[in-house]
Amino acid sequence: MKFIHLSIAFISISLVLHAQDKNVTIGDYELKIKETVAVGTVKDQGTTGTCWSFATTSFIEAEIMRITRQNVDIAEMYFVRNAYEEKADNYVRMHGKGNFSPGGQAHDVMHVIEKSGMVPESVYPGRAYGYNEHNHHELNNVLTYFTDGVVKSSPNRLTTVWPIALNGILDAYLGKEISNFTFKDKTYSPETFADEMKIHPADYVELTTYNHMPFYAPFVLKVPDNWSFNEYYNLPLDVFMETINHALDNGFSICWDGDVSDKWFSHKDGLAISPTEEAAKGTPLQSPAEEKNITQTDRQSAYNSHAVTDDHLMHITGYARGKDGTIYYQVKNSWGTTSNSLEGYLYMSEPYFRLGTIAVMVHKNAIPDATREKLGL
Repeated sequence: MKFIHLSIAFISISLVLHAQDKNVTIGDYELKIKETVAVGTVKDQGTTGTCWSFATTSFIEAEIMRITRQNVDIAEMYFVRNAYEEKADNYVRMHGKGNFSPGGQAHDVMHVIEKSGMVPESVYPGRAYGYNEHNHHELNNVLTYFTDGVVKSSPNRLTTVWPIALNGILDAYLGKEISNFTFKDKTYSPETFADEMKIHPADYVELTTYNHMPFYAPFVLKVPDNWSFNEYYNLPLDVFMETINHALDNGFSICWDGDVSDKWFSHKDGLAISPTEEAAKGTPLQSPAEEKNITQTDRQSAYNSHAVTDDHLMHITGYARGKDGTIYYQVKNSWGTTSNSLEGYLYMSEPYFRLGTIAVMVHKNAIPDATREKLGL
């Protein structure tokens, strides 16, 4: 994900439900909320490139609420720490030819849960370097120099101690690994805690929509942050959108991966739209404009030209409708509650979603039955 620096103080607050008014006004936009799910508080990823963990953790917190009715604040940095171990191993064993960066994908969190469980935020805040906010400038530089040094120094044979040294770095910056802990007067391991929260990685799938690969089949999505070469299920665009809306209408939220570099994406203004070229001429962002009709061909062209990239992950928590019936997806970002007037949320139009989305993660039960059958789920 893109490295995002915000001069916003990290606010550590207990998990609560997000309450939006039934009507939201953004400039000249008047949006009526139709569906929302129970979610935790907006957090601030600070000066890190770990939106993938913040978005997916928010998604998991919503899943815990949906499944168990419990409000639990889950530790994002636990996933970051464990994923770094896997990323470093992959990078070194591929002789430095793989992707080693702070970025990642939603499935990275699920891989950690499957292998190493998860823990509450109170157990692993991940800021052993002494700051109140998340700041990974130094950590990222140290890890890059370290892994490159291992690759250059061991061209023919790796030592047995480099993983120990790596863990020492992660211990120093993020905190030591957790084997067991007490939470609400009960002792857990990370694995038993994940079981208690009813989060089972096999229940979650990633979906995308590109026509250079067969529909209704999985394929490795070739984007830089898919460093583990995970497979995504491919759907036709209209079926993909039908799945998104079906999920939200049935109480499921969505972990979103996509592009936020377009000039018509403005977190500050709380909007992301995709106006036609004619409508875009002299149109202020906060004034409703005619939007593009995004097709499967448009998506493929944007992917092929790198006009749309996987530079950010966020959490889709519901949707609203404008006066003309256009859907605007309610998006929970990870840039803090003071980052805009909507307390860290924004609204993304359906045309922007259709073009700017790289992929999503959903619970498999959120997918319509007919589509699930075609996917073999």
